[in-house]
Amino acid sequence: PVTSYNSSDYSAASQNWGLSADANGTLYAANNEGLLRFDGQRWELYTLPNKTILRSVFCLGTRIYTGSYEEFGYWTNDEFGSLEYTSLSPLIKSKYANEEFWQITAWKDKVIFRSFGNLYIYDGESIKTYKPSEIITALDVVNNQLFLGTNSGRIIEFTSGKFNARTSTNTNQTAIIELTSYKNTSLAGTRTKGLFALENDKLVPWGSENLTRFLEVNELNKVEVFNDDLLIIGTVKGGIIYYNPKTGAIKNH
Repeated sequence: PVTSYNSSDYSAASQNWGLSADANGTLYAANNEGLLRFDGQRWELYTLPNKTILRSVFCLGTRIYTGSYEEFGYWTNDEFGSLEYTSLSPLIKSKYANEEFWQITAWKDKVIFRSFGNLYIYDGESIKTYKPSEIITALDVVNNQLFLGTNSGRIIEFTSGKFNARTSTNTNQTAIIELTSYKNTSLAGTRTKGLFALENDKLVPWGSENLTRFLEVNELNKVEVFNDDLLIIGTVKGGIIYYNPKTGAIKNH
């Protein structure tokens, strides 16, 4: 069964930028008005001190990390069960302005925050900033390797404090807007050219012809690998599709 919740149900803005669930199954959403928390029965909204839009959310242990405009940090439960916010932005020693933090993930024993221009790596005490030569449009960890998708269509690996190109600019000259993994293979999603797999440092078309044709028309936005038999793909124009990589079957909702 699928239950749909609209903005009047959760009493916040209609636009949500990210979702993450903690170990207890509590759902958190990065909303235009702040951080939404849903325990299955009750919705709660928590706003940042500067009231800015949340662009990303990531649950890790007892912390809920969020990214916003020129601001990122984490939330924890106080003794009454409400959420308290701790800003990590003061730990940034380099100058930055007009940055929004679109993605957060865990890598090894660190937390990674991604803007379009920089990586910010938090080790629990301090933050280091790394700036690639290209615009970062996606981020994923596969087999303990940190991969970045770029506006030029390349995949870059970050290791030992350096950015190393894993692929050349792809022939379609289209930005990678989503990175995920399927059976330990890194998948790159493009807006209108479909999905590609990283194989031997090359991006090769991935998925059935029907899937590619559908995505060329309806514009891929997000990909979630549910299991070996199911990818859930969100599109800009065509709703959500369920795709079975083993059979090539597509269901559109």
